[in-house]
Amino acid sequence: MQTGKQGRLDEGTLTPRQLYIAVVALLGLFLDGYDLLILAGALLGIVPRFHLSPLEVGALGTMAFAGMIVGSLIAGPLTDRFGRRPVFFTDMLLFAVTALLVVVVNSPTELFVLRFLVGVAIGADMPTSFAIVTEFVPKQNRGMLLAIGNGFWIGGAVIGGLVSLGIFAFMAPADAWRWILFSAIVPCIAVLVLRRNVPETPRWLLAQGRKNESEQVLREIDPVGSVAAAPNVGRGLTFSVLLQNRSLLKALVTMSLFWAIINFIGSGILLYTPTVIKTLLTPSAFTALEFGVIINSLVVIANIVSSLWIIERFGRRVLALVPSAIIGLSLIAVALASTNAYVVLIGFALTTVLNSGLIVGTYYTWGSELFPTSVRGRALGISNAAGKFGSLLGVLQFPVLFAMSPKWSFLLLAALAFVDVLMIFLLAPETRNVSLDDLEAAVPEPVPAPATMAGG
Repeated sequence: MQTGKQGRLDEGTLTPRQLYIAVVALLGLFLDGYDLLILAGALLGIVPRFHLSPLEVGALGTMAFAGMIVGSLIAGPLTDRFGRRPVFFTDMLLFAVTALLVVVVNSPTELFVLRFLVGVAIGADMPTSFAIVTEFVPKQNRGMLLAIGNGFWIGGAVIGGLVSLGIFAFMAPADAWRWILFSAIVPCIAVLVLRRNVPETPRWLLAQGRKNESEQVLREIDPVGSVAAAPNVGRGLTFSVLLQNRSLLKALVTMSLFWAIINFIGSGILLYTPTVIKTLLTPSAFTALEFGVIINSLVVIANIVSSLWIIERFGRRVLALVPSAIIGLSLIAVALASTNAYVVLIGFALTTVLNSGLIVGTYYTWGSELFPTSVRGRALGISNAAGKFGSLLGVLQFPVLFAMSPKWSFLLLAALAFVDVLMIFLLAPETRNVSLDDLEAAVPEPVPAPATMAGG
């Protein structure tokens, strides 16, 4: 198709239609953040209602992470096989069903199952949504829009916290917890309605040989822009290419380990910061919570700054290397001077803001750009599952490590941050302002297995 000027799929300027599609896709991250914070509030009523032990409370908190791992691994192959759009809707329908079923929950077992299914829905949505944004948005805006997705997550967390406070203001905890969890149905339905107008991505359609449908979508999203396809766009590469091609396998392993480490550090620090501050510095729970609120506000600011002004100017490697190194140094300082209030507060602030405000958004961009269309869903599913496994381990292990030795728990996290620095420096390529067309063309066709002759 050639209308106006001729170019390639990810060149040209961002149109309002493309921006709409990107925002609607990233609203899945809003629901992820919303769900986490409403659970934190609902636990105030769930624990006494079902008489949960501390072990059961911890297990309940990890059920969603376990579901995310399963959801990511399932959705990756499905989104490459059947398209981004069907999975895009199905995972939100599953989320809606879980929100409705919470009305009839009457046992801890039922609640555990629902939390697992919530995780499956969220885990399935992340690789699918990232693939949609990556394949619809021009290269000059892709990094910014994917990175700012972390702001959607934080926004969901803030709204979820406010909704929980509002419900608690009018209800006793024994009744409020059910309504808090049920409240997720409202943003979920809104997302479903908005997603009705999102078409299948033209890149996936090309990969299936559906050129006419691809051109129709391109006319819709950019009627006067550049829409011609490069020769190698949409090649039907199989999953085996991820294992046979050294550069793709290296990218998959690097992104998976990078994301797992970032989530291990981030989940432990983010969830238990008030506990650590209260243990090391102040007996006041309110003061510890205040510190958490301030830090989350700084995370939002850092995400906006990095998304709008840094990631497309300086690239992905800088936004991963420099913050990871500072996090490592900050955690070493906290480990060696845990009795100094200023060191602890500054160290924790830097760790949380840099991790959640800068590095997370970098993965959202980087992990999506490194893989060809035909296997992007599966690659994102695998790396996202690795990240959620890191979150699960972080949530489970950090309180145990901290109870054993605060100093060594921080030194372990610092060591992991420097592992990320070394791995990124040696293995991770820069993708700033690189066309997806060029990235796909650089992947050679897998060598077919030699045919065997029948009958000798």
